[in-house]
Amino acid sequence: MYLYRSNRLERLAEALAELCREPPDSPFSRECVVVQSKGMAAWLSMRLADHFGVWANPDFPRPRQFVQRLLVATLGKRAELIADWNRDRLSLAILEALPPLLDRPEFAPIARYFAGGSDDFKRLQLAGRIAQVFDQYAVFRPEMVLEWEAGTDRLGDPEERWQPLLWRVLADRLVSPATLYREAYRDLQAGRLREPSVLPERLFLFGITTLPPIYLTLLAELASQLPVHLLLCSPAEDYWGETASAAAVGHLLRRDGGALAPDDLHLAGGHPLLASLGALGRDFQVLLEERLAGVMADYSLFVPHARPQRLLHRLQNDILHLRHRRHQAPEAENAPWPLEARDDSLVIHSCHSPLREVEVLQDQLLAMIGRDGLAPREIAVMVPDIETYAPLIEAVFGREASDPRFLPYRIADRALGREAPLIEAFFALLALLAGRLTAPQLLDFLAATPVRERFAIRAEELLAVERWTVEAGIRWGIDEEDRARHGQPPLRQNTWGFGLDRLLLGYALPTGEEACWQGVLPYDPVEGQDAELLGRFFTYCETIFAWARRSGAPMTLASWQAAVAELLAAVFRNGAEEGWQLRAILAASAALAEDAARVGCAATLTLPAYARLLKGRLEGEERDHGFLQGGITFCAMLPMRTIPFAVICLLGLSDGAFPRLQHAVSFDLVARNPLRGDRSRRNDDRYLFLEALLAARCRVYLSYVGRSSRDNAELAPSVVVDELLDSLAESCVLTGEEPAERAAERRARLVR
Repeated sequence: MYLYRSNRLERLAEALAELCREPPDSPFSRECVVVQSKGMAAWLSMRLADHFGVWANPDFPRPRQFVQRLLVATLGKRAELIADWNRDRLSLAILEALPPLLDRPEFAPIARYFAGGSDDFKRLQLAGRIAQVFDQYAVFRPEMVLEWEAGTDRLGDPEERWQPLLWRVLADRLVSPATLYREAYRDLQAGRLREPSVLPERLFLFGITTLPPIYLTLLAELASQLPVHLLLCSPAEDYWGETASAAAVGHLLRRDGGALAPDDLHLAGGHPLLASLGALGRDFQVLLEERLAGVMADYSLFVPHARPQRLLHRLQNDILHLRHRRHQAPEAENAPWPLEARDDSLVIHSCHSPLREVEVLQDQLLAMIGRDGLAPREIAVMVPDIETYAPLIEAVFGREASDPRFLPYRIADRALGREAPLIEAFFALLALLAGRLTAPQLLDFLAATPVRERFAIRAEELLAVERWTVEAGIRWGIDEEDRARHGQPPLRQNTWGFGLDRLLLGYALPTGEEACWQGVLPYDPVEGQDAELLGRFFTYCETIFAWARRSGAPMTLASWQAAVAELLAAVFRNGAEEGWQLRAILAASAALAEDAARVGCAATLTLPAYARLLKGRLEGEERDHGFLQGGITFCAMLPMRTIPFAVICLLGLSDGAFPRLQHAVSFDLVARNPLRGDRSRRNDDRYLFLEALLAARCRVYLSYVGRSSRDNAELAPSVVVDELLDSLAESCVLTGEEPAERAAERRARLVR
């Protein structure tokens, strides 16, 4: 095993290119480079193409995908069973397994959850949460679940005794990953490979920020079979695994009742930002030291700034060298450095709203590009919630190319439904079928282009249809029976049946007669050429009503798959623009049916529950569309995807919005008893912020909502912004400023 560390991904890419210069034995072999995101794979492909001229036929698996290949290499066909233990299939298996177990006394906590009624939403939500937790157990607590499978239960809390029992039920149906990891580890130790052809001649892991401990253990044993090259990005050159933040030191001192001084703890020093933001990387460095004992060579490829003059570069150098500058530091090397007032390499903007954040960003980017000659593709803008900011970005940046303020841009990481109007309309249809079928809902759905053209209704004809609906007195409900199903009196008046009867009679009977026919007053304005439009509108309504009646009963996932295919054909146009969207829905529906068949799930779901399950499957598909595709890249803040840009902008850094909170469920044993190497959404976000500071080559731009748009009251920024400001206020002094000036005043000057 060979280890390469650097603070710059560009240097690691150069090292990888040098390693790839020696071709593999077979000219058809694919270079296997494990990365943690498609964005990293795209950036690395472009760097290697620049280096070699041509970079073709690469293989960029994720860590989990490669470990599955490793299991196949050692265990053969048996390892393919691990595919059944993904969160989607596991949740369906739990959905099927739970009902017969609820009568057992160990499952009393689950039974209490369903005491108020067991609907499909509650069952799906609980099954999904349990599947997520069990999936984490298999990766981060394999020893614990192996004991469960052996019949040993060391849980002291009787409220959690249901977990080992449910795990054993699932392990009888599906082979758990923990069992396969143990078998693969033993085979690797013995040098047994049943299918060595699935492994590459050599393995590269590039830009990895963290790996589960079990993955590191398997890779360490794999290194005895083939060369394994780990190219890791590290913010600091020296060992910083024991660096502790001020909060951690305070916690340790309070725990010992104040009997110890900070120096008595003998903790490693270092930069305060590295201590407070770097928990994820710090734990990973300790795990590397513990698990990778057989490293043949450890190459240091760190690249400091030779003569840093700007605030950002000085900060990056201090983190690299673990240097903590303080105003009280007597030694010269740790003394604060002067900060020029015109230094704009790291700026923080306080705005009144997310929209104002985007507007200020546009002004600042135009100024940067005009002043520094930057290309838009050298700029990345990251936000915590891309769905919140995407409409604002389109409103502000969506200009014509002839506009002098035009900037090309791409928005990545949006949910599939947000970029696919037909998919969004499809889920609106499912909600419509399960609801009260109000007049505004049906008219709004008809206005969708794929629906309107499917029933041959022109856009200009929608006004006439809307007028008829309103004047005919249509409000909601198919008919009196449909109203009764919603718990209302079975009255036909103001239903769709009532209104459509009036419209049809208005055309069929002579005009000018105000008499009712069998209790129905005709709607006279429908006449002449309106008949054709009325017929098409009537066909649309009857189609929706037929599907509302049909979808009212629960069905299995296989039955829902067939129903979805028929529904799409009946309601939507299948044109060139809609084809890929229809295929995406059909593929997701087929995948759900296949998952149910694989795990033996025969549970029936109502339409709302199935719609939620299908939408989750579509939104869960990883998509990097728009990332590194030219222009300014707007993307979500995703862990392990911070790659170098000249300018990195982070928006939405408001208090409570970032770091993002992810509340663990009460029965999550990993969250209750955390160990080194466990994943945490909050630690991921804090480390992402640190990576963004280090990945910017020229400028870092930070923005948050710091003033109320109602009363101009001051709002707090994210805690990571506060920590950055505190560190900078302690590390630098404005030119001409007296050293005795308070740090709080220096801190306030850093915010625009």
